[in-house]
Amino acid sequence: MSIVKQIPEKTMTEKVTEKGGGGTRLQRTMGLWTGISIIIGNIIGGGIFVSPVAVLRSVGSPAGAILVWAFCGLLCMTGAFCYAELGLTIPTSGGDYIYVMRTFGPLLAFLRLWIAILVLYPVQQAIMAWVFGQYVVYPFFEGCPHDEMAAKLLTAAGIAVITYINCKSTKVGTYTNNVFTLSKVLALCLLVIMGFKTMLQGVNKNLESENMWRGTSTNIGDYAQACLSGLFAYQGWSYLNFVVDELEEPKKNLPRGIIISLVGCTSIYLLTNLAYFAVLSSDELLSSEAVAIDVANRTLPEWLGWLIPICVALSCIGGVNGSIIVSSRIFFIGAKEKQIPSLIAMIHHESLTPIPALLATGGLSIAYILTGAGMFDLMSYCMFSNWVWYSCAVAGLIYWRIKRPDLPRPYTVHLIIPIFFMILCFGLLIFSFIQQPKECGIGLIISLIGVPVYYLLVANQDKHPEYLKKFMRDLTRQGQLLFQVLPEDDAPVEEE
Repeated sequence: MSIVKQIPEKTMTEKVTEKGGGGTRLQRTMGLWTGISIIIGNIIGGGIFVSPVAVLRSVGSPAGAILVWAFCGLLCMTGAFCYAELGLTIPTSGGDYIYVMRTFGPLLAFLRLWIAILVLYPVQQAIMAWVFGQYVVYPFFEGCPHDEMAAKLLTAAGIAVITYINCKSTKVGTYTNNVFTLSKVLALCLLVIMGFKTMLQGVNKNLESENMWRGTSTNIGDYAQACLSGLFAYQGWSYLNFVVDELEEPKKNLPRGIIISLVGCTSIYLLTNLAYFAVLSSDELLSSEAVAIDVANRTLPEWLGWLIPICVALSCIGGVNGSIIVSSRIFFIGAKEKQIPSLIAMIHHESLTPIPALLATGGLSIAYILTGAGMFDLMSYCMFSNWVWYSCAVAGLIYWRIKRPDLPRPYTVHLIIPIFFMILCFGLLIFSFIQQPKECGIGLIISLIGVPVYYLLVANQDKHPEYLKKFMRDLTRQGQLLFQVLPEDDAPVEEE
């Protein structure tokens, strides 16, 4: 395909060199704290404010719900330890997509990419942004016939602003993520403090031993269903692996960031759920439409009633920012692997940001918002298949241990950890399929639709019709001129 070499007056590469960037490539600008905030910022979005109701409804008791939250944290921590080894054994951005590619080949990797870029990341961003829009708009438009449209427009505008910030500068985008992460952690800490204050006052008997276990389900399938709801709130535990190429001292900061983040998030989630149960009875929590706000209304002074809704909104839009940083990288790596158009693997010649990839993920999220295309149903369908791919990635760790024991491994986990993770995943997937065959089946079908797409559009690209090749060359050329982007690291130019 044709690659545009220069813009008027000076070539793009010369401008990068003048800036001291050492070439057109993504820069290592993310330190340990930024890595931690990427994971925490993505995990703590809207899930902790909505998932507790679904978890409790499935298992029936506060004790059962706490066990589910602890199990979800344990599952994600064991998976994260495995990903730390994978990320340093295969030190390339792209996360589980690139691990599946290196282990199982391009077809399965494309199916992972297909479900991720088509549904998981844009829908997750759309849901978090939608919660933000509702919290901001409804106090002003409640009862208005156009309140939903106002929320949609504000939500779309929020995604557009976040996308623009990350297009302008990776440093500004990650700094914004750090600020949002700090604000949401402080908000949850406030809820925990107020909840434990209520518990010490003995106002609510919900946490007494005879009440903790009352109504506990004995159906294993109910716990599998509850785990899928809880794991939605932990979504993001693997995200630091998607930006390994931009992480400073990855041999140190990748495992440290993962361990600190997952231990911290699991602790915060367990304490937050205890705080919820300390303030609300099981029946009150099940009937709640906004758990955090109901807890705040019970525990905070009236003049601080505005604080938690604003914190929830900031938490959600902060989650969108972190997700866009990460999801744009899987678009970027997918294009580098020639599984989606090469334009998306290009970087702005001055800001060194992957503008086409950012616009792709942000644009898809806005499309889901404005069309109202069954976001919550799609996320429900695809959570199951998401864990299938996590299992495949960790299976790759075991494969590389056996196949290439000589590979440099700056960080290793005991082999019992990936085996334990695989056993937990298989159990979760089997019981989830038994409990929710329709939802899980639809998720698998959406994934498998990628097979004909792969063979039609990705495999054997050199045999594509000439008119399609010309269209892609023209698209690449015009896109480069429009976005002022170049291939990463001054890749060799392909002439027309």
